[in-house]
Amino acid sequence: MCFEGHLLMRAHIAKEDIICYKALFCRANGLYESPFYPYLYELNNINQRKILVKQSSTIFFSYEIHEGYHSCITQKNIIEQLVYRRSYGNVVGEFIIPKGTKYYKNKNTYVSETIILKKIVYESNS
Repeated sequence: MCFEGHLLMRAHIAKEDIICYKALFCRANGLYESPFYPYLYELNNINQRKILVKQSSTIFFSYEIHEGYHSCITQKNIIEQLVYRRSYGNVVGEFIIPKGTKYYKNKNTYVSETIILKKIVYESNS
């Protein structure tokens, strides 16, 4: 997953907890794994990672963020993706980006330095 934004877009600091969603694979012992990077999540565990912003090599005046915790603003699109693409995961987790966290936002996506899995809100039948 790659976040794209305009060079004039700046980082934000969360003024309150922000609810967001991620597709995940359910693993053993209460662990969940991201489908794009091998990040492991556990309920109510704080995950932290620095955001790495790079200028896009394909589009002038834009940047890409590959490092950091990517999440979606709504769960609707993630559930639709899981129905058609099992490689994206088999559950949807509701996360929070905690108050005080540095993050970026575009139309559909957040990238944050800290994220916490709060609960599983959807499980695929397959």
